[in-house]
Amino acid sequence: MVASTVWEILKDAGISPAPERTSSTWADFLRSQADALHACGSFETVTLSGARLYVFALIEHTGRRIRVLGVTAYPTTSWVVQAARNPVMDLQDAGCQARYLVRDRDGKFPELFDTILADAAIEVVLSGIRIPCMNSIMERQVQTGRRELPSAAGLGGRQTPLLLFGNARGVVTGQCSYSERLMPRRR
Repeated sequence: MVASTVWEILKDAGISPAPERTSSTWADFLRSQADALHACGSFETVTLSGARLYVFALIEHTGRRIRVLGVTAYPTTSWVVQAARNPVMDLQDAGCQARYLVRDRDGKFPELFDTILADAAIEVVLSGIRIPCMNSIMERQVQTGRRELPSAAGLGGRQTPLLLFGNARGVVTGQCSYSERLMPRRR
């Protein structure tokens, strides 16, 4: 049975095949839900001394505001749990109505991470396995960080080690703020 046959049957029965379809568009729906959507992710970079640093960040879908939650050489369970507590307090203080947090299935996230967010009435939505487009806004920012942070640190090319550990958070946070002012995203 084809769609046009179903439409004809519904029309003959006096039933509208798509009630209220014109009242709201998909773009309107996404805009209305954007205030409730946030995403988090992490990426690693290399310091001048050769040590690896892990940057953990959260992004608001509405304005693409990035919150750097932490930079560490060793992402332990307690560090990740504290990184979950920080945005909950920040978002509550800012009056944000976060309802959903999209994250990947990285093993760095302990169960307590999801529990802390659930206690704050934020539902964690896991992206599909090997489907980075489910968290595309955060993945795009991760790629931007990998590409632009070396030049922001004044070190030149992509393969150059990024930063000294003591200055890591300042450079990451400063570059995120600079990117927001320089390249405002669509709202």
